[in-house]
Amino acid sequence: MSDLRSVLEIGQDKLENINNFLLDPQNVLTNQLLDVVEKFGGPAAINQKAADNGSPESLMGRLKETCSPYVPDLEWLAEQKDKGAFVPMGDYCEALDVDPSGLNQTNAVTLEISAMQYFPWLIAQAKQCIASKELMPGRFIRVRNMAEQSADMGDTLATALAMNIMGCTWVETLDTKGTDGSNIHLGGPETITGYFGGIGQPNGHPVKWLEEYLHYYTTYGVKQVLNINPGTVLLGYMLNKLGVDNEFKISVFMGNDNPYSIFWTLMTAKLLGTAVGEGRRLGPAVLSFLLMAVPMVLVLREPDLGTSLVFLAIWLGTIFWFGMPGILLIGAGSIVLSAAIMFYSDIGGKAWPWGVYLIVVIGILYLAPLTTTVRITLLGTNVAAGIGIPFFWERLKPYQQDRLLAFFDPSRDQFGTGYQAIQSKVAIGQGGLMGTGYLAGTQKGLAFLPERHTDFIFSVVGEELGFVGAVVVLGLFAAIILRGINHAEAARRPFASFLAIGVVSYFTFHVVVNVAITSGLLPVTGLPLPLISYGGSNLLTSSFLLGLLINIGDRQYET
Repeated sequence: MSDLRSVLEIGQDKLENINNFLLDPQNVLTNQLLDVVEKFGGPAAINQKAADNGSPESLMGRLKETCSPYVPDLEWLAEQKDKGAFVPMGDYCEALDVDPSGLNQTNAVTLEISAMQYFPWLIAQAKQCIASKELMPGRFIRVRNMAEQSADMGDTLATALAMNIMGCTWVETLDTKGTDGSNIHLGGPETITGYFGGIGQPNGHPVKWLEEYLHYYTTYGVKQVLNINPGTVLLGYMLNKLGVDNEFKISVFMGNDNPYSIFWTLMTAKLLGTAVGEGRRLGPAVLSFLLMAVPMVLVLREPDLGTSLVFLAIWLGTIFWFGMPGILLIGAGSIVLSAAIMFYSDIGGKAWPWGVYLIVVIGILYLAPLTTTVRITLLGTNVAAGIGIPFFWERLKPYQQDRLLAFFDPSRDQFGTGYQAIQSKVAIGQGGLMGTGYLAGTQKGLAFLPERHTDFIFSVVGEELGFVGAVVVLGLFAAIILRGINHAEAARRPFASFLAIGVVSYFTFHVVVNVAITSGLLPVTGLPLPLISYGGSNLLTSSFLLGLLINIGDRQYET
């Protein structure tokens, strides 16, 4: 058994990796924590402000300054405490005919009120306990909205002072918790949002939680807050490590009443991250590429270059979301850039642009903190991409070659392959700022612009609605894309997250490429503008994908 136990030992190299991660000057997460702490003056200043503003004198002084109606209640409470009006534990046990010396104090618990909202209730509870000779609860958990109670005649100040007078502990529930900022104890959809989709998702809520906590700690002396997610628990640990005298209660809904969950809280990120560091994600990445390549090659042989590239775009989006190292994606981008510059050099009969590009690549690889293997691989792929362009050119269809040549020089065939690109730019330019007016475009009305109802519909938008209308259309697409990314971040199931990012990649690629083509920034290839271009297949596909995205958003908290 001892031999088996030794397997659980965490090596010093792993612990050193954790320290290196925390101390790395480029660590965004640690930097965000330190920025917030420095914003409040540093640990020593934070503790001093909390001690000063949380003192009974300060709390009562501010209540009197605002003429709070709770001042008489607090003065009465202090008088009762000084008179010994509250029943001590010994007297309570004696009234129940129980010998206090026989009680097991090893796992003693405190009578707790777990849903206190308004300060007047606390005074009513105190009066009832004194009159009935009952024990006064020693711990209170507040669930009322913090901003609301702070603005309510000094409710937060009064509660803090009352707890100080009675010697009780209390826990506040901060407003920053769920993805929508809802109070998790109020029931309904907000409860689901708070407990199961809150802080710790890929967003900035943990940092917002930290900033809100330090605000109430330094303003009212609030030391304990309810933590409902590993993101805030970890920040609480780190804050205490920095020297801030904070405390917090870990919600039972986190499962941290189970001691094994502590292992998860502190170690899971490192242990799971090891798989990425050791390259174990390479297998799934390669397999996904092969699955993508099959339909891509089949569509390319139709031939349909535009649609085949959609498969590649979706794969790149999902593999980035999967967590492949950025150097691989940068390497893939450099290959495309090498091929494009080589093509420009080839059709222009000038070799120097590609030669200059290779010199720049070599310089960057020399200065970049990369291994020799990675340097050689990236350089080799860039050279291979450039050398392979002549062979690739020969395999293109004649119309594809004409389109590429027309992209670099539309005037070479103004009434042939370059005609569409020229007329498209004329239409967009003619629209100006506000456009010619709905259905008043001459490029469309007089049929100068081919395929104006399908792949070049954006040219019509630019002509008839102008720059303002085009920006509005692009803004609507941006809203869909950003909403999709938000759903991908919030989705708790990996499948749903990857599906959402795939839909986002589909729309992003279609919109960017279609607009770039109509604006003359890319060679002409057939690719519709989702939801706008004429065609039943495009509309059906886009609607189906949007339906999936909406469904993911509705079910993002399911596990």
